[in-house]
Amino acid sequence: MPDDRLPAGIIGFGRVGGAFAGALIQAGHPIVAVTARSPASRERAGLILPKLDPVSPSRLAKQADLVFLTVPDDQIKDLAESLAKVWRPGQIVVHAAGVYGWEVLEPVSRAGGIALAVHPVMTFTGTSLDVARLRGTPCAIDAAPGMAPLAAALALELGGQPFVVSSEHRPAYHAALAHAANHLVTLICQAAEVLRASGVDSPAEVLGPLTRAALENALSSGAGALTGPAARGDDATLAAHLASLVSYAATRGALVDGSIAVDDAARQALALVSSYQQLASATLEMAAGDGRITADQVRSGLRVLRPEPDGAVPRSARPVPSALPEPGAEDPRPARPVPLAAPDAGRAGQHQVVRTWPELTGALAPGERTVVMTMGALHQGHLDLVEAARQAGGQVIVTIFVNPLQFGQDEDFERYPRDLEHDLMVLSQAGADLVYAPQVLDIYPDGEPVVTVDPGSFASRFEGAIRPGHFTGVLTVVHKLLSRTGASAAVFGEKDAQQLAAVQRMNLDLDLGVRIIPVATRRESDGLAMSSRNAYLSVDQRRAALVLPRAIEAGAAAAAGGASAHQVRQLARRELGRGDNPELPEYMDLVDPMSFQPVPGDWVGVARLIGAFNAGPARLIDNQLVRIGGHGAST
Repeated sequence: MPDDRLPAGIIGFGRVGGAFAGALIQAGHPIVAVTARSPASRERAGLILPKLDPVSPSRLAKQADLVFLTVPDDQIKDLAESLAKVWRPGQIVVHAAGVYGWEVLEPVSRAGGIALAVHPVMTFTGTSLDVARLRGTPCAIDAAPGMAPLAAALALELGGQPFVVSSEHRPAYHAALAHAANHLVTLICQAAEVLRASGVDSPAEVLGPLTRAALENALSSGAGALTGPAARGDDATLAAHLASLVSYAATRGALVDGSIAVDDAARQALALVSSYQQLASATLEMAAGDGRITADQVRSGLRVLRPEPDGAVPRSARPVPSALPEPGAEDPRPARPVPLAAPDAGRAGQHQVVRTWPELTGALAPGERTVVMTMGALHQGHLDLVEAARQAGGQVIVTIFVNPLQFGQDEDFERYPRDLEHDLMVLSQAGADLVYAPQVLDIYPDGEPVVTVDPGSFASRFEGAIRPGHFTGVLTVVHKLLSRTGASAAVFGEKDAQQLAAVQRMNLDLDLGVRIIPVATRRESDGLAMSSRNAYLSVDQRRAALVLPRAIEAGAAAAAGGASAHQVRQLARRELGRGDNPELPEYMDLVDPMSFQPVPGDWVGVARLIGAFNAGPARLIDNQLVRIGGHGAST
């Protein structure tokens, strides 16, 4: 950097911004402007730079020759674009995000400025300790061709040690860091909570020496540092661990066998059980790769870690439900603690993949067949459907087809997530016998079909009204796939409750004779119903979207407390209106579960509380069965 230090400005005075400010001051850069929106940021700026009043980003960009964008990662691109008319030639603009390279600041380069990425590999506290933490910290840099030396010099001025991570590698680099640092915090906090429940008064004192030693050993020896029951293939200890954690979850109100959690404490307890299972499963695989245990020991350990009725978890350690849900009733459960990989290692890798109708016909087995219809981008909720198909018996057929007929003109058909390789890998471990993944021309060889299935009244309400033609497309492709597979049973998730009801009605009215098997909604750890479209959400959008399951839960709780249909509907609508998202919900209503007609305010009996919510690029739906009139929620 030149001897006459550049006047600097910091947009976003959070923890990273405060650390950079202190380092810049020590390096002799005059800080001429800052922005600070939150009370905490304004207070931090006032302590470090008491003579500066926060200004707007555009004013700062006009005043400073060296600008740092230390805002949340998902805001950087939009912020850089919003200041496109303000950036000027020669101006140096730096972002500190690990996930992006310099190209995210393209508007700066377009204006003749110099775009740099400088990411310190450190977590900050927002205190005066942060400047000292920067000294010697590795800093991942990236810059336009020829500008890397400038980025390196700036990293050195901040006290860091520069190393290059180019743009194409940034997401994986950042994922590795987040996996290590962020999830380590989750792991330590979970372990500390179990220790407290076990009577340990000072979990930090107990965990500190052990975890520090484990971290040092892992950094120096890699997989050679592995210890514990998974690393030595000790199934008995794994089973004892899992049983004790299941019992712990039960004390927090979680029904692990049915995966029901009634509040935040119960959901966190279920997440802890799932964390143990996932990490123990990964440790088994790593120990096998290091030659410590055999493939047979891995398979044995994975079976132990499955919380199935025939698994190794002692049933006496599981809480007994006080009441079972009625057939077909919604089970608003968070993610059941089953590893995504290898739910049944004995069936792994056995499925056959076909891409055309003739190939499908040749691969169909005689006897009973159960089909699971998906559009790919598979998640754990889809694996619940496959598991239900396995329980139904016969040949398990999974279809993967993004159906253009059910997407409207302005909907997300082109950008709907597609990753067939990943989906086939997941299904190879899920127990599917046959995967049918056709192209559009295989399903619709003559283009859009002339004869389709009329959804009747379902087309005029809720999803049908908002998405004209959607249920025509859904029912048409469902009918075609049932016909092509010759299915005796088909599995559908209850998250898409109106779709399920429409399929059930088609099956009844057209005498298809197929057994329709509903499967309860699986939820993320934060309560959001699992959906392939969740991948569209930024952190802020996802946080806003959580108002939808909260509203559903509020309505269900009111029903359980004896509220009328009118009261349940109004309470859920009011709760939904309290979200952070400025966009209004498309609907929140209480309907008849089969016809999807809104029920009257004096309704008595089972109803389905349904809602839809726009969260940025994703439109999310959710629902729950409730009982109105003295019996509470049907969960």
